[in-house]
Amino acid sequence: MSIVWQMNNNAEYLSELKSSDLSIRPAMHWEVQDILRLLRSAMVTYRTLGQIPEDRLDISTETSRDVLKAIKSGFVFVAVDPNDQILATARLRFMPLNRMHPVSLVNFPQLSAQEQVAYFTRFAVDQRFRGIGIGSKMLDTCEKIARDEGLRAIVLHTAISNESVAGFYLRRGYTTDSVDLSRGYPRGFFVKIL
Repeated sequence: MSIVWQMNNNAEYLSELKSSDLSIRPAMHWEVQDILRLLRSAMVTYRTLGQIPEDRLDISTETSRDVLKAIKSGFVFVAVDPNDQILATARLRFMPLNRMHPVSLVNFPQLSAQEQVAYFTRFAVDQRFRGIGIGSKMLDTCEKIARDEGLRAIVLHTAISNESVAGFYLRRGYTTDSVDLSRGYPRGFFVKIL
């Protein structure tokens, strides 16, 4: 019996898995298709809950080549179970704040527009494993990496109309800096000082 069958069909496996059973590591090039499949699946739920038109999310045009390029850059991470099955993924990019739009920084006078920050993006958790701390563990890891790199802030965009996702970040100490409507839906720019 394969672990994939077990994960899909074994309620006991699903109910007993805890975030402490996971490890977070850099993604490998052979995991491109699994990562892309997870991202696309998670974005359907994200889009539905946020009432976002399908063509407004850039993940809809992302290809295997794009994912592979991101993996080669070294900042695509996966959360895996003891059998090395991918349960979550995220990307972390280091970039200056002024490359993001819009950025007001009204609530963050300690940050300059040219400051390097960690940009948390392409975050997805397998729907079968939500609510057990995988997302929190992934975000904690990325925040630690950013701190270890000497960065003072981590930032992200998310649909503020998706209350469960926006609430997740707010509960974890993020603050909405600004809202962008350029993609056809209210997209919040969230900041957390590390």
